[in-house]
Amino acid sequence: HIVPKRNTKIVIKIAMNKVYRALKEKYHEAMLVMTVHDELIIECSEKDAGGVSDLLKTEMDSAVKLKVPLLSEVNSGKDWLEAK
Repeated sequence: HIVPKRNTKIVIKIAMNKVYRALKEKYHEAMLVMTVHDELIIECSEKDAGGVSDLLKTEMDSAVKLKVPLLSEVNSGKDWLEAK
């Protein structure tokens, strides 16, 4: 199946809103810093990194209901290059 580009933009916006709300509720110090295409960049303390990673994966994977699973990949590091 081919998904039009505008639909993928809608999915990332939905996911971004869900992640933002969940971060504010559970990890007050974590910040959604920016988005790059289909990537969300979050800054948090090292002690919260595992929980924030789990939250991010859960919210991204469940952003919308599709006939096929929507699977995301989460990486972490001290900077963006290390996280790639």
